[in-house]
Amino acid sequence: MKPIDVEDLPSRSIGRAEETLRVATDLFLEHGYAKVSIDAVVARVGGSKRDLYAEFGGKEGLFRRVIDGVCQEVMRPLETLPSNGDSAESALRAFGATFLGFLLTPRVVALQKLVMSEANRYPEFAQTFIERGCQSAYRVAAELLSSLAARGEIDVQAPRVIGALFCDMLIADLQFRTIAGEVVPAHEVTERVNLGVSTVLYGIARKK
Repeated sequence: MKPIDVEDLPSRSIGRAEETLRVATDLFLEHGYAKVSIDAVVARVGGSKRDLYAEFGGKEGLFRRVIDGVCQEVMRPLETLPSNGDSAESALRAFGATFLGFLLTPRVVALQKLVMSEANRYPEFAQTFIERGCQSAYRVAAELLSSLAARGEIDVQAPRVIGALFCDMLIADLQFRTIAGEVVPAHEVTERVNLGVSTVLYGIARKK
């Protein structure tokens, strides 16, 4: 019998956890939280319920990790956007296009609808979504604005507030329309990004 390589155990464990999250994400987004059982996840992934509970702490813990995982899919491209060398306008447009490009995808919209539907029974799910999603996006937008201010390209006194307003201005009604089943055309997304950037940079006051 071949001896177990102890050094392989962590990678195997990580691989199983990632596969569990992938499968659980697909099941939750397709069927909803209430209709997905731990048994269904284990049946797809293999292993045991004991292992799943040890890793995720049960169904609620698993779903919180699913929320976190999908939010990371949105945040990772935002956090790695290059800003050095780009003008303020180009940097903000890149942020806006990436931000909306992910938030309006069926995967993210499905998660938003699911979290909203379970918010009364599980307010912690909504809180996790806010912390990992909205607040993280606000933070990255604020960091971008602060970086541009440090380079002398803009003058911003409250980057956290302006960053949040910029994100909310971008998504606004587009999010609700997408949740309602409407497909927002690409040209409208581009127009929203351009309008949001110009409003943040130049305002709407009449030029004298």
